[in-house]
Amino acid sequence: MSSPVIKLSSITNLHDARFGAGMGTVLDMMIGFSLNPTSKNFVSEQDFVQISGWITGCKIVAEIEGDTISEEAHKILSNKEYKIDFVQISQKSIFSELESKGYDFPIIFSTNLEGLESLSLEGFDVDYFLIESNEENLSEIEIQILQKLSKEHPIILGFGITSENITDLLSETQLKGIAFKGQTETEVGMGGYTDFDEISDILEKVEEL
Repeated sequence: MSSPVIKLSSITNLHDARFGAGMGTVLDMMIGFSLNPTSKNFVSEQDFVQISGWITGCKIVAEIEGDTISEEAHKILSNKEYKIDFVQISQKSIFSELESKGYDFPIIFSTNLEGLESLSLEGFDVDYFLIESNEENLSEIEIQILQKLSKEHPIILGFGITSENITDLLSETQLKGIAFKGQTETEVGMGGYTDFDEISDILEKVEEL
């Protein structure tokens, strides 16, 4: 089994970024930053530069939410000095906007299981599909759907992952990776990932595969 991608989404602070960078020494890590000004996890250009500047050994993901690219996001995407490895989008309309600006980034498309099942992929060049949900747990039916869809698409799973089910999930499906979503910093020096112990336990089991 090849090593799965690990994505930490919506990073807002250096504490969480350093955690990801530390894990990036042994795992294939992605660090995502929300560039949507209306998101509670939005990072400004200044914060993006400061936080990403501390990261080594990880791929950087620019996360674009909604059906348009904000002016703030354009500033980051257009600056050749900034390291961006992937752009994450959730609307097909963003493709044409990226192309019109001459951007040529690998794409992560964020959706849910139902959205992926019904998505028309004609002319759709996607490197990974990030499957997210507001639900905390994975049902047996959802696992069965993942078993089928992961044979057809490169999927990173972003919900329902625990230290108890991670081994079975990766052995019974063909998932390309797993993702965890950050939150805003609770206080200076305290990260948005509220349960690093659980995440560390999960990643430790991934390392053992």
